Amino acid sequence: MTAQRQYILPNCNLVIEGLVTGEESDPTSPLTVVLNSECTFPGTTDRLSGGREFLNALVKTVSDYAQSLLSGVPYPLEDKPTATQPVTLQLTDQQRHQLVATTANADGAETQTTINLNSVQLFDLVEAVDQLLADTFTLPDMSLQVTPLNRRHARPAEPTTKRVIPAAVGVSALAAASVLLFYGAGARV
Repeated sequence: MTAQRQYILPNCNLVIEGLVTGEESDPTSPLTVVLNSECTFPGTTDRLSGGREFLNALVKTVSDYAQSLLSGVPYPLEDKPTATQPVTLQLTDQQRHQLVATTANADGAETQTTINLNSVQLFDLVEAVDQLLADTFTLPDMSLQVTPLNRRHARPAEPTTKRVIPAAVGVSALAAASVLLFYGAGARV
């Protein structure tokens, strides 16, 4: 039997359709196979849809982008959709967020859809993804694999010159003090 799970927010709707095993009358039965996942934004005609691969890519991209945006640490994200990552998110120059997805049509042809999101739509999408991951009745096997970033991705709080100057002054002061003590100790004898 097919079942549908909906995550409806004011500016983003995420609908997951799939097959349920077990009792048909039990609304808490988890989905075992995702047939279709669809993401729409009310007030626009924009619609993204795909299968399980699309849903996994959407969840990973949205989570990585939101973490990068909120933490201020730039996360290495794809610029253009690829075969392994068909969904990308980028900040545009007008303080909007460009969501680009490559999806397959019913006839098998791939189409690329670009949606410009404002911040409210983006964070409603983040909330819908968060609700999906927290819902154990929809896809219990779906979880977000979060990995820490390498230090090279983090920007230092201060420029290198500001961090080196105190050390250089300390070494200079130590050298000057040792020279003064060396010559001062020899003069008293």
